[in-house]
Amino acid sequence: GEKVSLIGYTGDQTSLVLPASFEGGTYEIYPYAFYNDRSLTSVTVPAGVTAIGANAFAGCTSLRSISLPFVGENAEGDNNFLGYIFGAQSAQENRTF
Repeated sequence: GEKVSLIGYTGDQTSLVLPASFEGGTYEIYPYAFYNDRSLTSVTVPAGVTAIGANAFAGCTSLRSISLPFVGENAEGDNNFLGYIFGAQSAQENRTF
């Protein structure tokens, strides 16, 4: 099947629950999808999301809670630390997120 991505968010909700699926299938969150969204305070990511791109939540300074069904699709790859979705460039930087 075709890969589906959430590429950006322009809503104004502070507490966001992402949909469980897109047209009945899984999807991924594209890099920078929520970049600099300062209104979000919490996000719930469902199991239908199979991957989260680097910096997807970078700059989301009001974000206090994020619920994830997984840490990452590939724990062996470059993005094997959770901070990459907030903009960390290394596991060492991950400690500040």
